[in-house]
Amino acid sequence: MLDIFTVSAMLFAFWLYARGSYPLAGVAVALSALAKFSGVFAIIAIIMHWLLGRRDKPVQFVASLVLSGLSFMLLYVAMDAAIYLKLVDFVTGIRNALGSTASLTFVTAKHVSMSRPWEWVFNLEIMPYWYGTHYIGLVSFPVWALTVPSMLYATFRAIKKDAAGLFAVAWFVGTYVVWIPLNIATDRVTFIFYFLPAVPGICLGLGIGLDRLVEFWKTPRPPRKPKLRAPAAPSSTHAASEAMPPLVSYAAPALPPPTPVLQLAAPATASTGDAAPASGEPQQVPVRRRKTKLQWAAISFVALFLLVQIATFVIVAPPLNTWHIENWFK
Repeated sequence: MLDIFTVSAMLFAFWLYARGSYPLAGVAVALSALAKFSGVFAIIAIIMHWLLGRRDKPVQFVASLVLSGLSFMLLYVAMDAAIYLKLVDFVTGIRNALGSTASLTFVTAKHVSMSRPWEWVFNLEIMPYWYGTHYIGLVSFPVWALTVPSMLYATFRAIKKDAAGLFAVAWFVGTYVVWIPLNIATDRVTFIFYFLPAVPGICLGLGIGLDRLVEFWKTPRPPRKPKLRAPAAPSSTHAASEAMPPLVSYAAPALPPPTPVLQLAAPATASTGDAAPASGEPQQVPVRRRKTKLQWAAISFVALFLLVQIATFVIVAPPLNTWHIENWFK
C-alpha cells in the first residue's frame, strides 16, 4: 500500500521539524505527498504546532513552506520524467490525478470496506487486503479503545503548555480530524487504512499518559504530619500564682558537674543509618514508597493494556486466517 511510504516520509518530516530543521522538513513533507496526496496533511500539523507552540524563526519557517511546494512540483516532474522517459505537464498531471480520485464517491463506488472517517474511532473496522492467508487491516484494539481518552489527555497537557501534548494534538488534528469536513464536503470514498498516519500521534498521546502514570507510581508518598495538640488553658489559681512575683527568691547552690563514667553512642537504626533520637524527642518515621490505591490502579492499567494487546492477536487473528473470504461479504 502507498500509505506506509507516506507515513515513513511524514515521520521523517516531523522528526526534522522537532529538531528545528525547517527547510529539510518541508522537503520531507513534499516526499510524503509525492507517495500519496494525503501526505500533504503533515503540513497542517506542523503549521498548527508552530503557531500555537513555537513561533520561532518566522522567516525561515515561511520560506520552508514555500520550499515544500516547490520541492513537490520539481520532484513530481523529475520522478515522472524518470518513469516515462519524457517531460510531463505538471498542471495537467495534477489535474488528472485529482479528478480521478474525486470521482470515487460513496454514490458512485460500491466497496464492502468503505467507511466514513468518524467510524474509524467509534467502530472497530476490519478490512481484508488479500485472500488465502488473509492479510487484514485494523487498528490494534487497545490503541483504538484509548484513542479518545489519550487525545483528551493530550489536549489537557497542551493547555498546560506541554510541547509533546500539543504536538500529539496537532498530529491527530492534521492527519485525521481534517478528513471529517473534507469527507462531508466532497463525499469522497474513504477506508480504514487512511487512519494510519494518525496512529503514531495517538501512540504519542498514549506514551505521554503512560509516562505520567509510571512517574506517579515511582513518586514516594510523604509521611503523615503528626497531629499537634493545643496546650491546655491554665486554671485561674495557677495563672494568678504565675502573675504574682515570689516574696523571697533563693539561689540554688552551685554544684560541680557529675563525672561521666562512660559515654555510649546511640545505636544506628537499621532503616536510615542515623543515630537514635534521645528519649523524650519525637521520632520521625522514615519516608517509604507506599503504593496507594491510585498507584495500584496505574499498575493495573498498564498490565491490562498489555494483556488486551496480546488478546487481540491471540483471539482475533486465528479465526480470520481460517475464515473463507466470502464470509466477509455476508
